[in-house]
Amino acid sequence: RKFLPNITGTYASTPAAALQVIEGITPLHIKAQMESILVRVAFDLEDRVSIVCDPHPLDEAIYTDGSHLDGETGCTFCVIQNNVQIYQWTTKLSPHNTIYQAETLAIKDVINWANSKGISTSIWSDTQRNFSFESSNPLVQEAQQALFQNPSMQLNWIKAHIGFLDNEAADDLAKQATQEGNHLHLQAPKCHLKNSYEPLSQ
Repeated sequence: RKFLPNITGTYASTPAAALQVIEGITPLHIKAQMESILVRVAFDLEDRVSIVCDPHPLDEAIYTDGSHLDGETGCTFCVIQNNVQIYQWTTKLSPHNTIYQAETLAIKDVINWANSKGISTSIWSDTQRNFSFESSNPLVQEAQQALFQNPSMQLNWIKAHIGFLDNEAADDLAKQATQEGNHLHLQAPKCHLKNSYEPLSQ
């Protein structure tokens, strides 16, 4: 409680709630409620995520991927129906964005896109790291919440570079996205910020 008046330069008698609003600090009880919701969402989603080594051909599916190539970053998702690509989305990110951020963004955006279209299908990603529901990454949490809104949607992991044509097509699109497409600003990862500040502290 004491550090808030020191930061804001207000009187010690100023209510803590008012100081938290001024400084943009989330009250502890609200933060606890938010974390409780995220834990509950993660628990409920565990049976909606699977790791499939040899998937059978599907009439309809969505594939996502991210790429970091020649110092540039991009991501994509593509919708496949009866072996035909009927829709694709790509975006170019900043060079400092990581491939993990790109792949997570693709998953989040495809879930939101499918929800907006009322589509319930299987989403395939070759990034197993994105299937951790204990992550504190805001992008991962946003993807979790979006997936929670669509009870019929399934998120699946597929092994990369072993001949699944639709997944390879998504990989090619992600590589193209590193060089062209609409640019989306995404917050730099913590590792980039740390590396940027280290020279200043020396």
